[in-house]
Amino acid sequence: MKCKRCGCCCENVAISVSPQELKKNYEAWIAGNKGVEKFEEIYLLYPMLEYKRYNKKYTRYIYKCKHLKYEYKHKGILATRHDKKIAVCTIQENKPSMCKKYGMEERMSMGIIGSFNKELYPTCVF
Repeated sequence: MKCKRCGCCCENVAISVSPQELKKNYEAWIAGNKGVEKFEEIYLLYPMLEYKRYNKKYTRYIYKCKHLKYEYKHKGILATRHDKKIAVCTIQENKPSMCKKYGMEERMSMGIIGSFNKELYPTCVF
């Protein structure tokens, strides 16, 4: 399936790492203590994620990506009026692997399937 660029995945980044853990790992990376780092690309992830809420039902922290913006298209051409809103990544060339790998396989590995998919990603077709 091809991405429809609805932006749901960037509006609702669901991971099992708390804001405090993210900050701790980022600060350790800044200090040069690579041994504390739990996951790859903390240098990209921490600055790009804005905490929204905790989803108790699925034990995931929900974040919004700060690099998400919306543009409008009219018959395939970028337009200023509200025709069709599409999600655009402002760091497309340098986005983290978590974003590059996103799709059903990635969501299944994170346990984000079934009703959770419908709740957080209602317009996603991946």
